[in-house]
Amino acid sequence: MSGGHREGDWLSRLRQAALSSAEWVEISRTIEERVRGELSSRGLAHWADLSEKEKAILLNEVGEEVRSQAAYKVFYSRLGTTIDDTLLREESFAHSQREELKRKQQAGAKNPAPGGPAKDTHAPLDMLERQPSRHPDMMLLLDIASEGASELLRQAPDNFHTLRVIGCRGLPARLRFEVWKLQLRNASVRSEYLAMAAEDRLSVLSKKDPEIAKSCRRLLDAEFDDGSLGDIQLPCKSILSYIHRRHGGLVESPLRYVAVVLVWALQDAERGAQLENASLVEYMLALLEETGYRTFFDLHSADVQQAKFQELVMQVSELLRRADPSFEQFHASLVTSPTDEATLFEEKTKFEVRLYEWWAALDSTPSAHMRQRIEGRLRARSPWNFHSSPMGGATGVTSQVTIMFQLLLPLVQRLFAGMLETLDGTCRIWDTLLLLGAQVLLLVWSSYYI
Repeated sequence: MSGGHREGDWLSRLRQAALSSAEWVEISRTIEERVRGELSSRGLAHWADLSEKEKAILLNEVGEEVRSQAAYKVFYSRLGTTIDDTLLREESFAHSQREELKRKQQAGAKNPAPGGPAKDTHAPLDMLERQPSRHPDMMLLLDIASEGASELLRQAPDNFHTLRVIGCRGLPARLRFEVWKLQLRNASVRSEYLAMAAEDRLSVLSKKDPEIAKSCRRLLDAEFDDGSLGDIQLPCKSILSYIHRRHGGLVESPLRYVAVVLVWALQDAERGAQLENASLVEYMLALLEETGYRTFFDLHSADVQQAKFQELVMQVSELLRRADPSFEQFHASLVTSPTDEATLFEEKTKFEVRLYEWWAALDSTPSAHMRQRIEGRLRARSPWNFHSSPMGGATGVTSQVTIMFQLLLPLVQRLFAGMLETLDGTCRIWDTLLLLGAQVLLLVWSSYYI
């Protein structure tokens, strides 16, 4: 957000205005009198004489009383209106700054001054006066609001639960950064990484570090064909190299997808600033812990924990059966025996095409260009492998359970990374997870296929 000296100041000004209002003065007086009365009735002289538990109980009682008073209701209403007005003014200012910058750039391009940049001849404009019917830029408005919410969250992290009202809507980048930092904490992982790095900086790198770097590059080129992602290769490699050093596993690990989304989201929120490797490793391993990833997969061998994953398969299958009986019928139509291998290949290919169409539709309506891109990716690399039997069944025999197993496998292995058309789509799912808790994962995994 452009705005120079104003960025972040609006929250301080809003707070100052709220605390100086007549309604807040009256509310403060009521609280003070109520607390003094309670202390006096107990024969106490000071607030500090109460235990922490007594303080919490008293404040809760006083809060209930205050919220029922007319002064509080007026204050709450006026505060809401003031917040709305403040955000709109900030959006107007930021918009005018952005427009002014555009005009300067255009003027410089048309009339370059000899030996230096073009001189700006435009006087400052009041955008509200010049364009009274202009609608606010909602993305800019959300960005400004997220700055305030992020600052409040830093000051009072115990109020995190109030953000759960956002639910499945996804978070603005700045607020996402604060929420993820707050929820993805793992002090022991961070301390261990820093201690190892202090002793020997090479001790946090895998012996296969060069191969891991090449693997990250191949993934970014093949799956995330966005030219702007080149700068995240090194931090992704650092995360994966450390995990490989500590736990072993595959160089071509599914965790590569997870690392790409994590680094992209956090560095995007930081406007290109590089995050330290200790923080990235901490957030990555905390995410795996938060999602129960290691319940389903062994980081050392990358093997599926059969019993736990099959339990998940059955739960998702039941949810899908309840939500859409036709999905179960479709599964049944794909069940084959070893004598049906030609039919199996044809039907599975059709099924994969249908899945990729669903995948694209989650973010936008597939255009002709998008369909060609999807079909090209399908021919080159499908995340679904219906031609193997990870559950130990006979080769060529496909049951409904096996189909559901293979449907879920890449989704859970990658935590949706690379399974949606945009990186932000995956981030929105992670937002929901971190706001509402890991219990929503079963529902989210199921809804992907509905």
